Amino acid sequence: MQEYLLFTLRGPMQAWGTVAVGEVRPVASRPTRSGLLGLLAAALGIRRSEPEHLAALEAACRMAVRIDAPGSRLVDYHTVQAPQEKAKRVFRTRRDELVTMLDAEERPNTILSRREYMADAAFTACVWLVRECDWTLGAMREALLEPVFVPYLGRKSCPAGHPFMPSLVQADNAGAALAVYAPETGRPGPVWADADHGIAGEFDAYAVRDAVTDHTRRLFGVRQEFRIPAHAIGEDEPCS
Repeated sequence: MQEYLLFTLRGPMQAWGTVAVGEVRPVASRPTRSGLLGLLAAALGIRRSEPEHLAALEAACRMAVRIDAPGSRLVDYHTVQAPQEKAKRVFRTRRDELVTMLDAEERPNTILSRREYMADAAFTACVWLVRECDWTLGAMREALLEPVFVPYLGRKSCPAGHPFMPSLVQADNAGAALAVYAPETGRPGPVWADADHGIAGEFDAYAVRDAVTDHTRRLFGVRQEFRIPAHAIGEDEPCS
């Protein structure tokens, strides 16, 4: 038996990023491993300026995500104003970026983008540890109940619309742990999991560019992710 941390991810909108080129900012159909690591890190109080702690958390954690409600995809035509970067100039507020710290003749640049979101989606995340680290699953559970920094569902514009409801479960594998944590939205859908999921069977593997290789520069490499149909963990499969 192994310990697992399970929690729910529900909100009006979610935006779990994937490979983005040019002005289009697409989203994955489910929470990504890197996105969930960022959510946990925020709740635990780990800063982006602490890459060694982020790397330790990533190395220790394995994850699976069940689709409880697939939601619907929507696109927002988005404009963003941002000033040029200059040495030793640090913006601490949005007003600094647009007004108080700009040079007399300086105008912020305007960036155009089309950003995707998932509306009315719901997921269940499952986390387990494969090595010792400074944070136990119990500490992560407490952090989700009382986060240090505000966690969000992919983007800052996507706050959680429902408590995370974290729970610790003892189970033989990730599928058995997820089966204990029933969704509120109806019958659960398929599970996307790391290689160490422990669920018996042969499942389709996919290459996804979601393995953090450099936390400072936000570079990502390719990893394997497995799609496990709902019937493999004793559930019907209404979602894709």
